[in-house]
Amino acid sequence: MATFRDIARHRLFRRLLVIILVFSLFSAIGAFARAHTAQFEAWISALGLTGMLVFLAAMTVLPLIGVPQTFFAFAGGTLYGLMPGLIIVLTGATLNSTLAWLLGRSLLAGRVARSLEKRPHLRMVVRKARNAVPGVQILIRLLPLPAVPLCEAMGAARVRFVPFFIGNIGEIPICLLLNYFGYTAAHVTRAASSTSTISFTHIALRILGLALLFLCILLTIRFAQRKLLTEDDREPS
Repeated sequence: MATFRDIARHRLFRRLLVIILVFSLFSAIGAFARAHTAQFEAWISALGLTGMLVFLAAMTVLPLIGVPQTFFAFAGGTLYGLMPGLIIVLTGATLNSTLAWLLGRSLLAGRVARSLEKRPHLRMVVRKARNAVPGVQILIRLLPLPAVPLCEAMGAARVRFVPFFIGNIGEIPICLLLNYFGYTAAHVTRAASSTSTISFTHIALRILGLALLFLCILLTIRFAQRKLLTEDDREPS
């Protein structure tokens, strides 16, 4: 009969223990972040350059345990403006995707494989990603799929890193839309509270630009779906 010492020496036991500890830490951080979103934004804004680094670290780690990446993309536009915010958000999204790929390839491979059995649509996309060229990887990342599970699944499926990394270009449209949305919302809020001198016409043009951007991105997503998915692939998720 195996003793506790024998079990503790087993590689599976040590790996399981590491996973439990990592997810316990991430879950505690995520629960804290979700409960203090407004305070987090105010704190980041007050820190300047250090705040940008904290923002990047949070965007890299917290989406792994359920804090929506969309929150960070929106907050980037609110806190840092259009172009600086977009650069910061794209950097954070790339780091987060890379970390998810690494986790899927190592610690979470078994769990991700079991999860894919319940998600045929995601399983089909991951199957297409195996040995796909960078152009196809970009189209895959344009699909309206949650980034973290997709990247973890690609790591578990042994998708090569270089094409996967280039595929992060496909995140640009959604990051741009959410960042622009946050940027516009910040200016509308300032105008409504009389802390800005932006004219109504200027705000209306920004909202119109947001609507046009949304339409362009929707058409881009539809294009990616037509290129990637045949009729036989269109399984319910």
